[in-house]
Amino acid sequence: MARVVFGAATSRSPLMAATADMWPTIGERDKQSRRLRDTSGNPLTYEELLAKAPASMAQQVTPEVFQAKYQASQAAFAKVTAELAAADPDVILFMGDDEEEYIHDDLRPAIALYRGETWRNIPRPVSADPVAAATNWQWGREERDYPIAAALTTHVLKYLIEAEFDVADSLTLKAMAHGFGFLYERMLTKREVPMIPVIVNVHTPPAQPTAKRCYELGRALRAAV
Repeated sequence: MARVVFGAATSRSPLMAATADMWPTIGERDKQSRRLRDTSGNPLTYEELLAKAPASMAQQVTPEVFQAKYQASQAAFAKVTAELAAADPDVILFMGDDEEEYIHDDLRPAIALYRGETWRNIPRPVSADPVAAATNWQWGREERDYPIAAALTTHVLKYLIEAEFDVADSLTLKAMAHGFGFLYERMLTKREVPMIPVIVNVHTPPAQPTAKRCYELGRALRAAV
């Protein structure tokens, strides 16, 4: 019988890796982003979002506030990492998304499990973009294979099917998306801990599970464990 010994969720934003003095650069980059959304998920331009921002937002974009928030986020992340290490899990069930890295328009499931014996992490290429150069390390510094708890992943997949979830299955997905590499680079002190990878499409419509479905998925995954 398996037992849940620890549960956590964390951001993996570039803000987690870039020091506070780089946050204005990240903000400038956002002005050109085509992936900006309002709170309902509707695409908007930077200018449209800025027009909707409350006047008090200006007080949050100062070097002093950036530094305070950076320090608070790093302290909180250090606590999560320490508590995960103290829990000393034998396996980690990890939920993340792909973001157009290895899953594309030819076949995009709402929910998928990867069941290969190992899963390769390929570091993100460092470009001339200063934000990428400063932050890409947190998703993996070297190309390497990490262990997958394949038998347990198969058990979870079968449980989800019995629970009436339509789950995709892969044995040959080329590599893990950067969100999964984040687990090994930034959260684990023992990198040989095997993973049960659950890939949830949260970025690319229309095959996105609803918030209600994601909640139900979390409950079913816990029951499977």
